[in-house]
Amino acid sequence: MKNVVNKIQNWKDKLLSYGGRVVLISHGLQDALFYKLWWNLRSKPSLWGSFMANKYYNKLHPVIAKCRGASTI
Repeated sequence: MKNVVNKIQNWKDKLLSYGGRVVLISHGLQDALFYKLWWNLRSKPSLWGSFMANKYYNKLHPVIAKCRGASTI
């Protein structure tokens, strides 16, 4: 069983170059941090969260709110 797992692991490692694996890992990390930020914005009442809500979607649900563009800062 251990030999099969090692062969599969080696096969998976050879699909991407070192740079490709680094990009894949950094993309996953970036997504995780974004989702954590979004979760904190939606679940915990805070001054920053209420500011962002009022600025970008005026207390509507974010899915319903119309996109007004990005911040100019």
